[in-house]
Amino acid sequence: MPLPNETQVVLSQEIAVADLGDEAVILDPTSGTYFGLNEVAARILALAGEPTTVGQIVDRLLDEFDVERSVLSSDVDTFVQDLADRGMIKIS
Repeated sequence: MPLPNETQVVLSQEIAVADLGDEAVILDPTSGTYFGLNEVAARILALAGEPTTVGQIVDRLLDEFDVERSVLSSDVDTFVQDLADRGMIKIS
């Protein structure tokens, strides 16, 4: 089920993020696993560094990347849900 646009998201303070220019690497503190993130995923993390909404993330990314809203919304939902399931991002 898609996240409503007004869903609040913020990056968990427990995760470690290394910015590598257009990409990033994050550490899942629970499993000790590192994840490499592409440019879009790295940008989502940057935007979630301060409390924001899913809708605001999608709108901002639409301004920055050439992608259809429906595809981007689905990808943002999937990524945010995955990070929330791992405790790496908080949603409310």
